[in-house]
Amino acid sequence: MTLAIADRVQETSTTEGTGTLNLGGAVAGAQSFVDGVGSGNTTYYLISDDTDWEIGRGTVTAGTPDTLTRTSVLASSNAGSAVNWIGGTRNVSVVLPASAPLIVPSYTVAELATLGASNYAGCSVYVSNESGGATMAYSNGTNWKRVYDNATVS
Repeated sequence: MTLAIADRVQETSTTEGTGTLNLGGAVAGAQSFVDGVGSGNTTYYLISDDTDWEIGRGTVTAGTPDTLTRTSVLASSNAGSAVNWIGGTRNVSVVLPASAPLIVPSYTVAELATLGASNYAGCSVYVSNESGGATMAYSNGTNWKRVYDNATVS
């Protein structure tokens, strides 16, 4: 099970209660949880009906229908507990909560060279195959630099 975050993931749900949500398909202009996150992976989610809301971590499962199992609630309009959804339709989206650990993208040295550094000043990445071993790096706007010694990634 991998933690996965993806852009533009949003579906609807009419599931009631505090358990697993049945997902109703991607809304216009978005992708489904299965397409964006992948079946069997976990993600951070936001459920909202414009009155109540819940942010948590859950597991996506492909099926008929696709589902999102709410495994841990991080914050909610119900004093931090799972919201007991009753009636109506709510939106379910992938989010990156403020309280979540930072997720740093991983690149190879060749991918960083293609990406360039000029548009990413101040951004950090994980370099999986840097000479001397995998390392964290940042862009100074000109080059990608290793965090531990400020040397240019090569």
